[in-house]
Amino acid sequence: MNENAWTELAAANGRRPLCSIIAATTLFLCLFTPYLLVTLPVMVTVALSIAASFRRERPKWLPYVVGGLAIALVVSAGPSRSAFERSEPTLSTSNAVLYKKASWEYGSDKDEMRGDVTNWAAIKSPTDLNLSPPYDAANVAELWLWSSGGDAALSVTQGQFTCRNGDMLPVKFDNGPVYEYACREPESGNSDTLYVNAAFEPVGGQPASLLDGLSKAKKMTIEVPFYQDGTKQITFNVSGLDLSRL
Repeated sequence: MNENAWTELAAANGRRPLCSIIAATTLFLCLFTPYLLVTLPVMVTVALSIAASFRRERPKWLPYVVGGLAIALVVSAGPSRSAFERSEPTLSTSNAVLYKKASWEYGSDKDEMRGDVTNWAAIKSPTDLNLSPPYDAANVAELWLWSSGGDAALSVTQGQFTCRNGDMLPVKFDNGPVYEYACREPESGNSDTLYVNAAFEPVGGQPASLLDGLSKAKKMTIEVPFYQDGTKQITFNVSGLDLSRL
């Protein structure tokens, strides 16, 4: 065997371990890609194409084509999501689109002095309000209704409403028009609670009170102002309200 033949044989023998390493590394990395069923066969083809090129063989055109497609797939899928990976729905705390099953709580308060009994119903918002510090801990709103008076109340576990007496709050029942109801502060001065008054002169089909509107609605969205957080839209799933318990 001449000197050139020995040189080529030695070079080929030296390339074999390198080809094996490249092929094994390619398959190993394939296990950590998010689209294993797609990338596994094409990445194997890439590895075989690389190994063939190091052995100075002339592979057919198909491995190069498939290998190119595999590289394009991996590169394009890197920074973004493909059809194989579904993104989870994102909830907006100011405009919730998913609601928990309605869970009204009912109770009654008795005036021991006069013997009057007032029945009430309450329901919590399905999502966190996500307010700014120092009110950024778990925080939900609660809607309260009474059997008399026509008013309703809105409270939060923490935070401060900035609604002053006579300010108007936009309210929407289901997909109907936006109505406005006046709010007022509690006599105690607590800023974590506000009252929503019944409409003084309802027009254009406006329900006289929140209770009247909720009796025919499945959801209600109310927009209220918060201290240092602007206005927030809070949506309640109000279906299932039992008026017989009020």
